[in-house]
Amino acid sequence: TLIRSLTSKATLNEYVQPIPLPRTGSDLPTGTKCMIAGWGLIDQDRDTSKLFETQVSIYSRRKCSLFYPQLNSGMICAGSFHQLRDSSQGDSGGPLVCNNVAQGVVSFGYDSPPGVYARISNYLPWIRRVMNK
Repeated sequence: TLIRSLTSKATLNEYVQPIPLPRTGSDLPTGTKCMIAGWGLIDQDRDTSKLFETQVSIYSRRKCSLFYPQLNSGMICAGSFHQLRDSSQGDSGGPLVCNNVAQGVVSFGYDSPPGVYARISNYLPWIRRVMNK
């Protein structure tokens, strides 16, 4: 497992702040509005030097498993079909933030929504062990 850490302590300011982790492992309700952000490709082929952010909604596990039969408890789906909002190539590792809590990490997907995110609540015991070191 590759764990990257900062080479020095982060300086907190108006742009750099910690974000809360989920308190429980319960699933987010379907339709929960969340924000994603990243520097990934735009329109599937254009690089950007700007951080883009957009809103997506949580999909039900049942609906998401129609797109991704390999879906497991360590994954969560989100996206928006109406505006085709989704994470893109290059956004991997970026945040899925719902109600000001980090709920997911951009993982993988197809060329259209929904995208799949690593479900942070599934990994809380491991995250706490690493943070305690």
